Amino acid sequence: MMQAIIDIGSNSVRLAIFSGGNIIFRDKVTAKLGQGFYETLVIKSDAIRRNLDAVKKLFDTAISRGVNKENVFIFATATVREAKNKADFCAQIYALTGLYVDILSESLEADCALWGALGGGDGAVLDLGGGSMELITAKKGNVTFSHSINLGAVKLNDMFGADKSAPIDYVTKRLEEYGKVNIDKLFAVGGSATCCAYILSGDKAYDMKKNHLRVVTRDKLYALADELYKKTPTERATQYNISLKRAETIHVGALTLALVLDYLCLDAFTVSEKDNLDGYYTLKVDRK
Repeated sequence: MMQAIIDIGSNSVRLAIFSGGNIIFRDKVTAKLGQGFYETLVIKSDAIRRNLDAVKKLFDTAISRGVNKENVFIFATATVREAKNKADFCAQIYALTGLYVDILSESLEADCALWGALGGGDGAVLDLGGGSMELITAKKGNVTFSHSINLGAVKLNDMFGADKSAPIDYVTKRLEEYGKVNIDKLFAVGGSATCCAYILSGDKAYDMKKNHLRVVTRDKLYALADELYKKTPTERATQYNISLKRAETIHVGALTLALVLDYLCLDAFTVSEKDNLDGYYTLKVDRK
């Protein structure tokens, strides 16, 4: 039996089709639900339109690939969770697909990232998304720390754009919300982390299998952030062979990841291509 999961994030809408517990197909549309959202906490009409189109496209893709409608699941994270008009947005998703949107709580979103990256094992995971950033640790199968900060690459880009100095102070201050957390090894998930790992690898094209478990150092992240801030989004997209929409936020994503490593007194993180899609399957779909 095949099952499909659609993840409505603050930056991208993603699809994963599972068979026998393994992902056999992926697709993504960078639809920027969180763009222009954080001043009013209202999802903008153009962002709603882009994301409705993205969800419909990925839903139709799942059906065309043989997934029965009752085996398609949709969840949403930070932007929808915080939105004043989330009920209207989710009603429009239902009108398009006949499916309800599962709006994840902060704690469940963190658990999904943890289970995705570590498969229920011990360790620490950072999930930097478009609208929020979760840090989760687990030991002996139990969550020992979990906290979400409502900042992400899309939100920070909306706030600061190409200004590099302002987000350094802002992010550094916000990271104090995590308190003192002792971590020996950190796994990072989310588009900013995977994109930075890909760029730093020097590969000419993105390959998920090759990118999985790459190690990204703090020094190289800071150097990359310096380089990215000097370029326009179009220049970033062209030079590194990434989408223009990812190029619009990757500069502040790289900087934020470097600041997190500084705060945690770590030299590097290991990127994981297994993330909250995998975790959601484990926690909410496979256990049904």
